[in-house]
Amino acid sequence: MTSGPAAAVGTSAGAPASTPSSSTTTADAHVSPDRPVVDELLLDALPDWFAVTGRLNEAIAEALGVGLTDLQCLHFLNRQGPATAGELARRVGRTTGAVTRMIDRLERAGFVRRVPSRTDRRSVCVEPTPEGMRRVLRQYDDIVARSRATLASYPDEQVAALLGFVRASTEQARLELRGVAEPPS
Repeated sequence: MTSGPAAAVGTSAGAPASTPSSSTTTADAHVSPDRPVVDELLLDALPDWFAVTGRLNEAIAEALGVGLTDLQCLHFLNRQGPATAGELARRVGRTTGAVTRMIDRLERAGFVRRVPSRTDRRSVCVEPTPEGMRRVLRQYDDIVARSRATLASYPDEQVAALLGFVRASTEQARLELRGVAEPPS
């Protein structure tokens, strides 16, 4: 079974690289999933990027004094807004007990606070604190600036294509993850 970043984009790490034959037309090469540049992207560049990005996020989590799953939770809260412990557990793939302990840690460190749910008086939600999010986002300011500068050299159509690939690959990875291991409840 394929694992790791290559699996996330639907490739097999052991798949041989193939090249189009001389009779392959430009149109055929365009739609062929086994073009050498596709193999380079899927089997070389993306796995390297995922590994370095993973190490970068681990270093950022360490600098903030939190765990990697804690950082993932903070990213989720920043993008999606307040959530219950159950919603966070599903999102980060941990048990509700583990997420409750994570929320306790993040609350003690000043990153989150518990607030009454706006829609259910019986429920409690977790939301990021403004200062906590400033601390997290400050870690990414230079990274985002450098990424914007790099992307500025590409036409919007290429950036849109990249965005489409990333979104489709993310959804595919979610589906693959469900098949590999259902997140605990």
